[in-house]
Amino acid sequence: MHNRPPARQITKKDLNPSTYKSDPGTLTAPVAPFLIGHTIHYKGGDTLVTISISYPQMAAGQALNQHLQFIRTDGSKANNWTFTHTLTEAEAKAKKATWEITMALFDPEKYPRVDIYYVVTQAEPKTSKSLELKVAE
Repeated sequence: MHNRPPARQITKKDLNPSTYKSDPGTLTAPVAPFLIGHTIHYKGGDTLVTISISYPQMAAGQALNQHLQFIRTDGSKANNWTFTHTLTEAEAKAKKATWEITMALFDPEKYPRVDIYYVVTQAEPKTSKSLELKVAE
């Protein structure tokens, strides 16, 4: 049995509007460990999508701003939502933080893609590369 920190479940009430990513990012992109082909097969409701973040400099107390950048069918950027999480000792020790995001946030008809990235607040904020996920029905 693995001793890993529990995943935080993210719903609409956890999100705040945010600004678009301004730089390409250098930190490791988040991963969706249980998705095949980087595709969310939309089921709606309370079904969850697991997202994990890991980077070498993880330390307890660092603030992570997780971003969900929704992309319209024409490829233009739509809503950018964010939530903030402060890394715990257990997450820093494991070098991994995990979230489960409710599928109720996704709308494959309007937004067939979501780019997920994070910003680490340190002395100087650092941005990750994006995890680009397709959203399909």
